[in-house]
Amino acid sequence: MNHKPFETIEDFGVTLQLSWDLDWATLESVTGVRDFESARGQDVDFSNVDLYTVGNNIEKFETFSQELRLVGASESIDWLVGFFYSDEDIDSRGIDTDRGTNFLVLGEEGPLYFDLLLGPLFGLPAGVIEGLLSPGDGLAGSYTQKAKSWSLFTHNVWHATDRLDITLGARYTEEDKDGSTRINGETEPGVAGEVWPCATLPIPTFCSNAGYDKSRSEEKFTGTVKIAYALGDDHNLYAGFARGYKAGGFNLDPTALKVDATGTIISDGSEFEEEVADTFEVGLKSEWMDRRLTTNFAAFSSTFDDFQLNTFTGAFFVVDNVPEVSSKGLEFEYSLSLMDGVFLQGGLTWTNTEYSKVLEGQDNLDDKRLTNAPEWQGSQGLMVDRPFFGGGLNYVLNLNYFFIGEHNTGSDLDAEKLQGSYGIWNGQFGVRTADTRYEGYFWMRNMFDKEYDQVIFDSVSQAGSWSTFVGAPRMWGVTLKANL
Repeated sequence: MNHKPFETIEDFGVTLQLSWDLDWATLESVTGVRDFESARGQDVDFSNVDLYTVGNNIEKFETFSQELRLVGASESIDWLVGFFYSDEDIDSRGIDTDRGTNFLVLGEEGPLYFDLLLGPLFGLPAGVIEGLLSPGDGLAGSYTQKAKSWSLFTHNVWHATDRLDITLGARYTEEDKDGSTRINGETEPGVAGEVWPCATLPIPTFCSNAGYDKSRSEEKFTGTVKIAYALGDDHNLYAGFARGYKAGGFNLDPTALKVDATGTIISDGSEFEEEVADTFEVGLKSEWMDRRLTTNFAAFSSTFDDFQLNTFTGAFFVVDNVPEVSSKGLEFEYSLSLMDGVFLQGGLTWTNTEYSKVLEGQDNLDDKRLTNAPEWQGSQGLMVDRPFFGGGLNYVLNLNYFFIGEHNTGSDLDAEKLQGSYGIWNGQFGVRTADTRYEGYFWMRNMFDKEYDQVIFDSVSQAGSWSTFVGAPRMWGVTLKANL
């Protein structure tokens, strides 16, 4: 690293929860206030060459929410109706410099790097571009978003018979958002604040970036229908449908809106649309062996319309929509009591999640499996909590294994970003008093120090090179607890 990373966080919140017994129902109120602010930076080119200085950034979130719920029950119906309101303000900007709020600036070796990279491209002699650039040149910007949302919702369970339950839920949501950006000191929306040396060298990342002022409003009905039937005292069958919704929004980044010299928009990625998911699920929940064994089976199928895909462009993260994503799969999980204080738990999931419809320009995604969406995942755990020589102590053992199949870690699904299947072992061993007042554990995560990549991404300003955030190595420690 050429520049030491840093991060400072201030987080404050207050929640007030009230409940009134109205005899025929219960009225509940939940009020929340949350303030969050972070200042952070890092060596954003991820190389030992000083291309860019620390990507300084300050982000502030201020949120107020109010929820009211009226809950009641009769002999055959459990019912709930409610109201929710949210007001959120976001303020994001670079740390102040003499040029404004810079968040991506050239490092000491940046001018020479771009001279070697772009000089031949523009047919310029060596040293010309380097002479136009200075360490500290770069992008500046500030962003704000104001969002207000309210919804009405209800959730009701009808006990039609002793064995049959029918669940009906519905929600109506309205959301309004205002998004605003100012780039490179330009105060007029839609006008590019051109900085070094865009008049001579139109470098796409740094040039033609314009601010914007935009508003969007949306409304959506969502809900669920579910039927559950008890086949007997130990077996329950269910089937259900649910529609979910994720609001659209704005890309608060400097390259979201680009214009040419006449002010004509040449690229607009400032806004993305809402995402809607429809899911069908059937399952069977059972108990066996005098309820020592519990098993759960489920089959599901989901369709996501206008799926919101978050992509790293090599300099920034942007959200775009993919017309349709489909996901279907099978899931099994179990819990088995071998004896008092000794349990086995595990599960296995098969999932096929792929881009089923794409836009022009998204051909690299067509019929491909989603990022971080393996076909197989599984887990197995052993838990022991038994008396220790009858002296008022218990020994505790927890050993678990997690398996994840082959998957691609990049949002663009480049072959270089494929991570093979792997498994991780974790464990802990310790003792505790029978009343749980005192506990002591030795624990270890990633016991066999398995190496794997969490995310592989295009290296910043280094075409043909890739960088990765690796998974956590083996870690171990000791935990002591006293519950006084």
